[in-house]
Amino acid sequence: MSQNKRIFVEKRGIFDVESPKIFDEVKAVAPAVQKVKVYNVYDIFGLNDGEFEKTVNSTFVDPVTDILHEENPAVSVHFAMEFLPGQYDQRADSAQQCIALLTENEKSKVRSGKLIEFEGVSEHDLVKIKDLLINKVESQEKDLSILDIPAEEAPSKVMTHENFISFDDSQLESFYNSHGFALGLDDLKFIQEYFKS
Repeated sequence: MSQNKRIFVEKRGIFDVESPKIFDEVKAVAPAVQKVKVYNVYDIFGLNDGEFEKTVNSTFVDPVTDILHEENPAVSVHFAMEFLPGQYDQRADSAQQCIALLTENEKSKVRSGKLIEFEGVSEHDLVKIKDLLINKVESQEKDLSILDIPAEEAPSKVMTHENFISFDDSQLESFYNSHGFALGLDDLKFIQEYFKS
């Protein structure tokens, strides 16, 4: 039977190069910060227990450099972040490919994220830290109380404009004004001429 799991992977001592980098970034907006610890978070969907055991130490965790946690290891102030649905997640994609190679299960899904724990940070500082670390164009705060695959919106249908190449100058200008293009009217005329030929 397939199960959904969430695991947290912590880098051991000298192998943890990400936590000091985040610490240096955070120190600029929250000088009181004393310690930062970064964990990789993996949400794994569609693997049974046997498949999980077969892949966990070769795909998600290196027993020499990593520590596996099956529960949230953060005890002090923390938050998690993940890619927005639809954004390419290389870490998750690579994990899915490894799972498919090791288990022949091509229906499993993986979502990855980061859990960041802080010591010496107030809730007020945490708001500033989130603004610093979460790039709103591609990422969002992750709700660790939910374990599911977020729904992806289907792309809207591409609009087709009939007779574009036969517009005269006034029709083309009206078309240009009604669509709020980022390019200039002369560029639109150039495109029209290109498709006429």
